[in-house]
Amino acid sequence: ADRLGPYGFRLARTPSLDRLAREGVRCDDAVAVAPITLPSHSSILTGLLPPAHGVRDNGSYALGPSAVTLAERLKGAGCATHAVVSALVLDRRYGLAQGFDAYDDDLWSEDVPKLFLIRDRPARRTADRVLAWLDGRSGEERKKPFFAWVHFFDPHQPYEPEPQDRPLAPTPYDAEITGADRALGRILDRLREARLLDDTVVVVTADHGESLGEHGEKTHAVFVYDATVK
Repeated sequence: ADRLGPYGFRLARTPSLDRLAREGVRCDDAVAVAPITLPSHSSILTGLLPPAHGVRDNGSYALGPSAVTLAERLKGAGCATHAVVSALVLDRRYGLAQGFDAYDDDLWSEDVPKLFLIRDRPARRTADRVLAWLDGRSGEERKKPFFAWVHFFDPHQPYEPEPQDRPLAPTPYDAEITGADRALGRILDRLREARLLDDTVVVVTADHGESLGEHGEKTHAVFVYDATVK
């Protein structure tokens, strides 16, 4: 939160998030249940804490079929459900595809990551897939309410921002935030152009933060200070 415009960071370049916060509701005390992706997303989508849903770490756990996800609830209420995720750590094998009509986790066209890093897709390409889905819905599908879960992996190590963002950002991490903000803005603009935005609830949250050297931690997953959970 301390690297975003809505929370007072003056060097941030986050116009999409700034506008959402200005026109909507900003939560000052949102806290992630864990400083790591899969357990945190399992909680976001089920409302359960890790001891209840059983997902304790990335890669070696999966959300069980007995869990009831937000997608399952909304599909049962008549919504079309669609997910686009940006990192292998959220592959369907880990159980988060429950309740989604389509779960886009196809990352094999992305660059092969360096050793010990996760295959991922930049926010720009993820937004392309979301827009293609929105534009490709048929006439009947367009009449149906929808739940779309859009997962951006950047900002996340390794920090590889878009070239146009790096010169104006204090760090590569901040530059990746700008890139994710731009991708979010493209989706919001498309909803606005289609006259859907006023009838759409938009919720933006994070699964964890980044220590950036605080408390001796470069990234995340070990400690639960505000740097990684607020």
